Amino acid sequence: MIGDKELRKILEKLPEKVDVRLLNAAGRRAAKPLVRSARRKAPSKTGNLRKSIGTRARRAENGVSTIVIGPRTGKRQKFDGWDAHFVEFGTRGIVRYNTKHRKKGQRYKPDNKAKPFMRPAYDQEKANMMKEYEKEVAFVTQKYLDKQAAKMKK
Repeated sequence: MIGDKELRKILEKLPEKVDVRLLNAAGRRAAKPLVRSARRKAPSKTGNLRKSIGTRARRAENGVSTIVIGPRTGKRQKFDGWDAHFVEFGTRGIVRYNTKHRKKGQRYKPDNKAKPFMRPAYDQEKANMMKEYEKEVAFVTQKYLDKQAAKMKK
């Protein structure tokens, strides 16, 4: 058993020493219920939007890591959810003026009503996700403390 002074020293160093990768993994595991729920609620015309929903780890300016949950976008993504905001919030009709196939000013894409999928999924899974994150962070912290205790015994 380690002493009180050593334990306090370890706990003071804990926020600096806990591996960011482990905390990111805990965040991703805690976000799984939200990702599943959002995928179920997303409309599936081609399946591209559903498959693009996932998590990403981002580093903020102050050095704190953040888990972003939502459609993944970009050239390197197999399934690009670049149009997710159109589906989530809807669109007003888009008018094209210089087209070869239509008269000037004719609308080529009608209004699309909003079909929210991220907000309802978040509202449904918010409490579950927070409980799961607390469990995962506690697990990571305990793992770190066990590792430090093993080092101190040597």
